[in-house]
Amino acid sequence: MTDSYITTLSQVISKITLYVPYFTITLGTIGALCNILTFSAKKLRQNPCAFYFLCSSVFDILTLSICGTLRLMVDHYQYALNQTAIFCKIRVYLTGVFPGISTACLVLATIDRCWLTSSLARWRRWSKITIAYRLVIVAIIVWLISLAHMLVFYDFYTINGVPNTCSSQPGVYSTFISGFLVIWLTIIPYICMFIASMMTFSHIRASRERVMAFQQQQQQQQQQEAHRRVDRHLILIMFIQVILSVILLSLRTVVIAYTYLTRDVVKDSRSRAIESFFSQFGTVVYYINYAKSFYLCTLASPLFRQVFWNQLNQFKNYITHSTRENAVVPISITAATKKRSNQDVLND
Repeated sequence: MTDSYITTLSQVISKITLYVPYFTITLGTIGALCNILTFSAKKLRQNPCAFYFLCSSVFDILTLSICGTLRLMVDHYQYALNQTAIFCKIRVYLTGVFPGISTACLVLATIDRCWLTSSLARWRRWSKITIAYRLVIVAIIVWLISLAHMLVFYDFYTINGVPNTCSSQPGVYSTFISGFLVIWLTIIPYICMFIASMMTFSHIRASRERVMAFQQQQQQQQQQEAHRRVDRHLILIMFIQVILSVILLSLRTVVIAYTYLTRDVVKDSRSRAIESFFSQFGTVVYYINYAKSFYLCTLASPLFRQVFWNQLNQFKNYITHSTRENAVVPISITAATKKRSNQDVLND
């Protein structure tokens, strides 16, 4: 019975890790490209929160197309990979860096909304596109440096009797990296997002009367109202993104924490099979987190849908116009050539 149960679990998770990533990578990449098209719109271009979402979408694409694809190949197509120590180090490093920077951009978006809704002018001044450019650069540098140790301490080792496993160096570093991945990659970012989101919600409630008075004084300024409408929708998108990200990443975090806490416990084959199942399933859900953004934004925000369709129509018109120009030029050249030929005949 136990052998049959373990075999069933192994077969089920094998199918999940094979087929689900294809949909995740494909739909997530398409969605991230649509996000980039939308958040680069003129209407959102100077909004710092939209810029953070734009950067997050860029790193979502890198996470899915590079990290997600490599994960799929390592799980099911190892024969197509030339796995060397360098490949192991770079794969693990990028798997931490790209999702980390994407999450950092989402953290900055929540902090930006907190600044924007503050009643204090000195904090609202931090919500600027120029500051957003600098903070994104700082976030990228911090993540590149903070995970650099993975390039040194990851290699091929024998883990649980399995040789040539790309893993962290056994011993002290293995203990360190288990806690580091949970705390630095998950707990700290999402605690920051939760605190900033709650502060934003508190600012919105506390400043409702002040905002209403401001709107009455500025009734003639339609541009200000348009900016406030954009900010409201971006705050809504931010709240939904944070809540769902926490839900999707919680399983993987719990599994990593459990593995770390029970690393010295002797486990039977059934327990190891269950732990392996949830570990691999948590990884599948982990990548879904980086494929969700566009579809959430589309469902949650009418403004996002409006901007997206406008951008899509502009892109379609641009392609159509370029195609027509390319088709007209050869015809014009042919007509001019014929005209000159006819003139030459008449002159002769």
